[in-house]
Amino acid sequence: MYESGAVYHAEPVKERIVRARAAQTTRTVGATLHVRAEKGMSSPYMHRVLSCHVAQGEAAHPSDPLHPVSGALAELTVSESKHGFAVKIVADNLKAGEEVWERASALTNKSGAVTVEQVGAVPGTKIDL
Repeated sequence: MYESGAVYHAEPVKERIVRARAAQTTRTVGATLHVRAEKGMSSPYMHRVLSCHVAQGEAAHPSDPLHPVSGALAELTVSESKHGFAVKIVADNLKAGEEVWERASALTNKSGAVTVEQVGAVPGTKIDL
């Protein structure tokens, strides 16, 4: 899960707090990671592996969302999704929930990627890259 490109999308898990009909707020309580499928991997097996990783107590990556410094996990679920698995991680407090989301989104950032776009060329010229 921590290899480059394994997590192809992350989204925050939001919780709505209703104090009154007009006073509703949302807060980030965790993240859902969309992980590419690997041959031989099932959602129950992935859940077991990740649960063992949580119980181990050590982060496997600097951006490991399963080990927030500011709290613990309240929920970990793995389900099948379109291209692999959806790993839902919910923290036990607001600060840890924000940290889980920050770490999860860092796993999807493609640092060092370069995009090249040709905006024009003189007819008959050759461009070597």
